[in-house]
Amino acid sequence: MPPVGTLNINGLIYKVRPCGHLNPFAEPWHPLMNRAPESDRCLFLTFSKGHPLTEIEILTFFTHKYGNCVEKVYVHWAPPPGEENYGNDESSTTAQFGKIVFTGQTIPLLLTAGGAKECKFFVHGKPLWSPFPTPISIRVKNRDGRNSLLHRKTLLIIRATAMDSSETKPYYQNVVVMRHGDRMDNFDPTWKIKAERPWDPPLIDNGLARAFRTGLTLRNQLGFPIHRVFVSPFFRCVQTASEAVAALCSVGDNPNAKTSRDVVSSDPSKVKVSIEYGLCEMLNKETIRLDVAPKDGIFRFDIPKLEALLSTGTVDHTFERVYKEVPKWEETVMGTRSRYQNIVKALADKYPSENLLLVTHGEGVGVSVSGFLEDKTVVEVDYCAYSELKRPISFKNDSFTAGNFEVLTKSGQTGVTYFDNHQLVD
Repeated sequence: MPPVGTLNINGLIYKVRPCGHLNPFAEPWHPLMNRAPESDRCLFLTFSKGHPLTEIEILTFFTHKYGNCVEKVYVHWAPPPGEENYGNDESSTTAQFGKIVFTGQTIPLLLTAGGAKECKFFVHGKPLWSPFPTPISIRVKNRDGRNSLLHRKTLLIIRATAMDSSETKPYYQNVVVMRHGDRMDNFDPTWKIKAERPWDPPLIDNGLARAFRTGLTLRNQLGFPIHRVFVSPFFRCVQTASEAVAALCSVGDNPNAKTSRDVVSSDPSKVKVSIEYGLCEMLNKETIRLDVAPKDGIFRFDIPKLEALLSTGTVDHTFERVYKEVPKWEETVMGTRSRYQNIVKALADKYPSENLLLVTHGEGVGVSVSGFLEDKTVVEVDYCAYSELKRPISFKNDSFTAGNFEVLTKSGQTGVTYFDNHQLVD
């Protein structure tokens, strides 16, 4: 049959041909409009013994080959079945396994269109296999409202030609920096009188609800997925992150959901969460009154207890903090601002192939704007306000080069208000 049309998706030219025995009442399926579940958008990866590959190498390879189509890459070390002792000596390297998740079903569909049981690539001369344990299927809706499950080979015959590497779309990393929700001591001044940790207030109920709603907003309106969340160890920030992550990981939309308690189903594999000391509150009397600060000037946090507040399965226990210790009491304002600017860049550099959400304090959100946008002064940061930054990333071999961050947030758009410095002077 003649092709019914062509699609240019992520640099691939597709000629689409209908199969004669398809249901004539089925609505057409479009890979750009119909987002498949993650299980149908991923490839599982295995590596040859002694030839491990990094996440950056895998991301770079698929990005150069197919365009900006990779959502996330997972790689972990594990011995193959029956070879548990493999890799115990210095002369060998433990085998690696992994998974790559694409933004759509197009690439897995393309690679499996010929009915192959596996696909083999060579990344910098290292072999990379992707077995196909089950055929990929696609759901379409008939005009009578019923769903039909169609095997990929009965749906499309695809001919694709990879684009020239010079036409590869640039990869952009996105970073969102968010303030915590409504804190208790600003609504109940008597709370601190009996509090064991008066310098570390929790959220009020409205703060929990605001954090959850903001998480839903990020999930539905950002236009890109959040892969990792980093959070200040202060209680109000961990509570905020817990609600936001619950919203990010929720499966399906419940219009009546107000907090994480209303989430019926979630997928914890969507996001990984870590506590980072570099996102701490500014530790001086500008933000923490002397009458509530620890007498010895040491701010102590029970990390396992705080991690238990986060959604089950989301905590990344392998994360190594950028700041190994809590900042010292009486740090300067300028020192704090420098810390916030440094931690945004350090975390982004640590995970250049992933989009990040940083849950911190008002000053941190302000610096995420003024520190990367010249001649701007932030004058207000609402509860759960957030800024959005992005930067171009280019990968080569096992290294990367990052461009400068661009601040996408407009003043007043997401709860952050700022002015040009010359306006303040005038």
